[in-house]
Amino acid sequence: MSIELKFCFSIDEIYYLKDNIYMIKTIPYNVSNNGNLIFNNYPYNVKYFYVSAEMLDNNYLKWEYSNYNKLHDDQNHIYEGNGSVIQGGYYEFPYKYKTNWNKFDMRTNLDKNIFGEYRTSDKLENYFNVERISKEYKNIDNLCVDKSNNLNNVYLYAFKVGQGDMSLLITSEKNAYLIDCNMYSHNNLKYFKIIKEILEYHNVKGNRLKAIVVTHKHLDHIRGLDNFIRSSGIGVDNFIMNFDYHHNTIPVINLLESAKENIPCFINLNSPCEIIEGDTIISFKNPNDITVNAPNINDSSIVICVEYKNNRIYLTGDAGYSTLEYNLDCYSCIPKNFESVYKVSHHGSRTGTSCSLINNLNIKNAYISAGYSKKYNHPHKESLQILKSNYTYIDIFKNANYNYICFKCNGRSITKYY
Repeated sequence: MSIELKFCFSIDEIYYLKDNIYMIKTIPYNVSNNGNLIFNNYPYNVKYFYVSAEMLDNNYLKWEYSNYNKLHDDQNHIYEGNGSVIQGGYYEFPYKYKTNWNKFDMRTNLDKNIFGEYRTSDKLENYFNVERISKEYKNIDNLCVDKSNNLNNVYLYAFKVGQGDMSLLITSEKNAYLIDCNMYSHNNLKYFKIIKEILEYHNVKGNRLKAIVVTHKHLDHIRGLDNFIRSSGIGVDNFIMNFDYHHNTIPVINLLESAKENIPCFINLNSPCEIIEGDTIISFKNPNDITVNAPNINDSSIVICVEYKNNRIYLTGDAGYSTLEYNLDCYSCIPKNFESVYKVSHHGSRTGTSCSLINNLNIKNAYISAGYSKKYNHPHKESLQILKSNYTYIDIFKNANYNYICFKCNGRSITKYY
């Protein structure tokens, strides 16, 4: 009996371009007629296509227009979506479509119902049996520690990983947090070695990570993290993520499986909270009860403000400017003598930066992690203009080259090392 293959994919990201046209990033794999998925775990070679607003989910469109209507060409018109294209949705197409996949272009709505016809609900969840990768959640308060007698600095290592994010935070109490990951190559031994060397250099407790923090479940924030957890030889004590957000792509499933096997504690970060480590305060400002399941996954991003005396570090994931303005509002009166580091949200997209946000936070040091993809064209000139108008010094990472910038915070000033 011959096996009839199907061409299948998950929708990882929906991205607004212009003129109410959206770009869709998919993670493709194949499935046989007996239901077995056939895919390469790595490096998840993504495919793109384009659709019009009418093909999207209504809740997604309403969220987009209410939060980012000034970015749309027709600010007075909210399109009605038919729900064919769903963020995080899983689809099974006849295999014949694979050969023409790069030619998929539904901006004219001629084939708008094809996605509704081939969408299969919860296929990945059923196939991978999510129960076996679930874990009892621990309380984040358990991560707080008393102040030591040592006077230490806080360090942020911002890795150059192309179109994605990866940062390493070392607190004044010498605990380390890896925030997001984007490792393109299957052979990531060099990244593993660099992180080990940094941990050893700073005498981090046990030369291990106190926690891995995943800001949200998009591929460019978790790529290679399952392999890091499984193969780096670096121990991890806690795994922090917004587990409430449903986004069951294969990279997410692989990450959760690897984390369950190797990390003892899971922490579901679904509301604002903080970790106090002596003089270091790690404040999680987002998600909240509005954004925890935001129709746009970017706005569910874990947003972090690290406070160390007169220094601030802002790690923003891919959150939009409306979400950031609301959740970081309490910092609108930061004294002018405070120095800060700001990871520009969403790789410098115009959706993540506003004048009021940058001005209120008094940002003087910023960095943007973005690749060379002409599909995104990050960073956007609007974001750069806002940052430059505030006299912010900007480092832009384009190449994924195993390098990094180190920001040293001594509580008064911030020194940058290349």
